[in-house]
Amino acid sequence: RCVLEGASCVAKSDADCKASTYCERLAQCSAQGGQCAASAADCKAYASCKTQGFCTPDKGKCIAKTAADCQRSTRCKELGECRPEGGRCVK
Repeated sequence: RCVLEGASCVAKSDADCKASTYCERLAQCSAQGGQCAASAADCKAYASCKTQGFCTPDKGKCIAKTAADCQRSTRCKELGECRPEGGRCVK
């Protein structure tokens, strides 16, 4: 959800973002610079943090950035994808 400001739709508050599909699907639940983006807390709470290792915010999105992100994930335990590369966990 956003607020019309001139010709643009702007996220004015975290509440605007929390009501959006971006929050539900991508953990982009925090208003930053007029857009919805993922914060550290959003990424940690994101279901894909546990499964895919997408636990660290980077440029407003949750990605697998550290070895710890990947090593805690289901992908590491089940598929051996335990190191980060290009924002995701790989073998």
